[in-house]
Amino acid sequence: MIKSKFTDFETKATIGEGIYTVPELAHILKQPAEKINRWITTFFDDRFAKEFKRNYSWTIEGSRSKAVNFQTMLELVTMFRLSEQGASTQQIVKTHSYLSKQYNSPHPFADKTVLKLLSVSGKSLIAKINESFINADGSEQWNFDFIKSFLIPAIDFDDNIAVRFYPRGKESAIVIDPQRKFGSAVVGETNIYPETFYSLHKAGESNKYIASIYEVDEKLVMDAIAYCKTAA
Repeated sequence: MIKSKFTDFETKATIGEGIYTVPELAHILKQPAEKINRWITTFFDDRFAKEFKRNYSWTIEGSRSKAVNFQTMLELVTMFRLSEQGASTQQIVKTHSYLSKQYNSPHPFADKTVLKLLSVSGKSLIAKINESFINADGSEQWNFDFIKSFLIPAIDFDDNIAVRFYPRGKESAIVIDPQRKFGSAVVGETNIYPETFYSLHKAGESNKYIASIYEVDEKLVMDAIAYCKTAA
């Protein structure tokens, strides 16, 4: 018998799980902060929390900003990517609930096993369950459209659990790792924030000079600048 993962936990930051506030999520997801806050409140804090008897966010002490951990951040990435591909919000939420129960996981959209199954056909979200193609909200309607993974290449997994995320893809040196700098974006294998390089760039320093003083490849500097410019 599989022990359920749907258990209560304290609504506070845990070392190694990452801390992502709504403004930080807005940068990572390239979505309006108001929309992100609404999705966290409506779907995670209301619907999912009630379904699975757990909390998904907490409020940063001394502010009114919500924060989530790395797994929930990746779920939001997946949800917005599915939305961009044409899946309706209602379909995405139903799919999350259905796959949570199917795979006994509170974070199905951050699980490699699940992500490999998902694709969008028109406005329908479909998945391959036990070698059968179905509408992923659990309605069991057959659908033989082509299944294509769209997010897996940007994530590192350990035993199917997401452990690192590359918000601009692995061709960029920017990585989000909950084990480093509380999950803030860093450059490559360093613990340097991309904003560090960007600040020097805005001050007029050349990429070559910045790379030389930090002893890194110039490409890392260029990737950091490109990442920061998207939030400017």
